[in-house]
Amino acid sequence: MSAKDELAAWLEAREIRLAEDRWALIEGYLRDVEEHNRRVNLTADSGDSLLLRHAADGLAALPLLRRVLPRGGSALDLGAGAGFVGVTLKIAWPDLSVTLMESSEKKFRFLNWEAARLNLKGLSVVLGRAPLPRGPLFDAVLARAVAPLPEVVGMAMPLTREGGAFIAYQSRPADPGDPAFRKALSAASAAVSEDIPYRLPREPEDRHLVVIKHKG
Repeated sequence: MSAKDELAAWLEAREIRLAEDRWALIEGYLRDVEEHNRRVNLTADSGDSLLLRHAADGLAALPLLRRVLPRGGSALDLGAGAGFVGVTLKIAWPDLSVTLMESSEKKFRFLNWEAARLNLKGLSVVLGRAPLPRGPLFDAVLARAVAPLPEVVGMAMPLTREGGAFIAYQSRPADPGDPAFRKALSAASAAVSEDIPYRLPREPEDRHLVVIKHKG
């Protein structure tokens, strides 16, 4: 079974079906990542791992986003890196408006180039580091491998609209007994609303989507 067929089966189990034009966009984007990785150091992975680990990880949040934002909305990929989360979600769900925020100028330049090449309406790129003193708020903020969870809560919640959700990709469940995490939630007037386990293709252990929302 090819990596594409393996990922398609994994997505099918989550009621995600991508048309061939969407697959073509994802595969073209990952080829660009692999090509630019030789110069920009976007990721340590290559080959099938880009599809089965990184693209799959981005798409793991799609069922949750469709439930939280049934009519689409705005999403921020915080610390986007190579764009695995934001770009794959935008390709899979064209109605979602996605902003990629990255503080590394080299990675920002790649993301800006890739967004122009993909030419997808509603995909934009910002050079900067959260939290921003002023700027738009988002219906959903997503962060993967950006910083420890207590730290990223303080970065993400000021950018999350009231009624929206911050979705943190984590390798383990959130620990409600962690003093730093409790302090960060209290400072942001936020609380964990869900902790959703999932498992990537070929991986033996669960990962988690930790959903955090403003209180009240």
